[in-house]
Amino acid sequence: ELVENGDIVICGENFGCGSSREHPSVGLVHAGVKSVIVKSVSRIFYRSAINQGLPIIVLPDAVTAYRPGDIVRVFLREGRVTIGERTFLFNALPQQLMEILTNGGLVKTLANNPEQ
Repeated sequence: ELVENGDIVICGENFGCGSSREHPSVGLVHAGVKSVIVKSVSRIFYRSAINQGLPIIVLPDAVTAYRPGDIVRVFLREGRVTIGERTFLFNALPQQLMEILTNGGLVKTLANNPEQ
């Protein structure tokens, strides 16, 4: 009820720490979350999220700057997040990861490109 399709989740430190199962990232994607901006993230969760087609952006300054009600936009290819009037830069994702995200996850990428 609280999450709408296309929402961006903003979280603190060590996001995704705990179980190494894929269910948390699957749940976020199923709920319609577009991307997650964090201060830090569990590496296992990061990989699981990418495999599900969910971008995780590690950008501590953006998390700190966010205030409820701010408009947040993510520009993955450009490596840029805007929060209100402020812009935050991050290293753009490598082409292979962008392809996985664009296709909606690793399984869909492999299904669309069986030669890989």
